[in-house]
Amino acid sequence: MADGSGMAEPWYVEVLAASKVYTPTKHVVYTVAVSPTPAEPPYLIYRRFNDLYEMQKKLLATFPVEAGNAGQPRCARGRTLPQRSVLRRRSRR
Repeated sequence: MADGSGMAEPWYVEVLAASKVYTPTKHVVYTVAVSPTPAEPPYLIYRRFNDLYEMQKKLLATFPVEAGNAGQPRCARGRTLPQRSVLRRRSRR
């Protein structure tokens, strides 16, 4: 909020890797680099897809205008999340 507009400064986020893990269950862990500015060294965080998916749902519900979903009926909006059934099919491969 350094510019006085009331909006937070954007963070810089990059997915660095996706690793398959087989213990205790088969899943994928994403390595994500997050930094408040390009000049600062990034924090590395490790998250499963479900964690990222839940965060995306919360962000879309909290910030509908920024997501382009405000003022439209749900059926008229463009998809911003993959369908859960598609995710389940892909994860079984």
